[in-house]
Amino acid sequence: MSSQRPFIGMFMNLAEDDREISARREAFLRGFGPRPAPTIATTFGGGDFGNGHTNYKRKAKELAELRVGGAGPDLYVATCWPSLRALIHVADRTPIVFVGLANLRNTPATATPEYLPDNVYGFISYGRNLCAQWVKLLRKVREDVAQAAFIYDMNAQDRPGAKKVFEEIQSSGAALTTIAGTPVPLHVTAINCGSDRLDDDLKQFARQVTGSPAGFIVGVSVLAAKKRKAIIEFAKNSQLPAVYPNRLYTLSGGLVSKGTYIQGLYRSAGVYARRIINGERPTPRIDTRQTETGAPFETVVNLSAARAINLKLDPAALEADLVIDEG
Repeated sequence: MSSQRPFIGMFMNLAEDDREISARREAFLRGFGPRPAPTIATTFGGGDFGNGHTNYKRKAKELAELRVGGAGPDLYVATCWPSLRALIHVADRTPIVFVGLANLRNTPATATPEYLPDNVYGFISYGRNLCAQWVKLLRKVREDVAQAAFIYDMNAQDRPGAKKVFEEIQSSGAALTTIAGTPVPLHVTAINCGSDRLDDDLKQFARQVTGSPAGFIVGVSVLAAKKRKAIIEFAKNSQLPAVYPNRLYTLSGGLVSKGTYIQGLYRSAGVYARRIINGERPTPRIDTRQTETGAPFETVVNLSAARAINLKLDPAALEADLVIDEG
């Protein structure tokens, strides 16, 4: 160990001024426990990948070169796939705990990412099993919705599964029916949240669906999280319902979300970090229960956001786990 206190290098996927960071760090520390409290050095990605992810590689290298008591980090924490990939290249044999990754493979039986080195531990937070739930939730929010824009990082180098996710959204939308079983498909258009034209693309979609029942679905993406305030504000101004991938969005003013409880993942990562620092090897090394066992995702409903677009929502009908109502 680098000193009496363990030294942890944390690579956050959000920007340094994001208000969510303190809550995530606190959740990690709750999981880690009070004694001895770790020294944490944090670097921030914020979706600033750079050409060939050079910025993430540089930040990972700088984190690895930090010294406390003459030694580098005893453990790293990665908070998205781009930060994990960057840390793998600099960590050598130092343990890495990742907070949440996607498994976009066809079947849960192939969920364990065997391509990860054996010094990497962490939690698969969702898979393609969540795509259909986003689609169904949008239909529950507005039962006549017929068109949707899927906002996702469609061409990022680190998202080889983007096409698979979009295809899953499309097929889930095509299979929708009414309560009586009548086919009423949801037609889905892709919008790339990593594009410099995001604002124009959103406006174009809104113009195309003027007068028809439509909405948005936002996928799990570092860039979407970075731009969440702009996306949420656009959905509000265009008076269209939107389904988001986790409570980060609904706490920021979004309408409804369905996904993994992110702070819960950070707490679990803290537990793993404590055990590794103490010389244990936590099992399972890669926790895939979210995709393998059909573990429930939480649904969060923001009634204040619903009123802002003149939409009446019944939290019970949506099976809400958390209701936000600021009056």
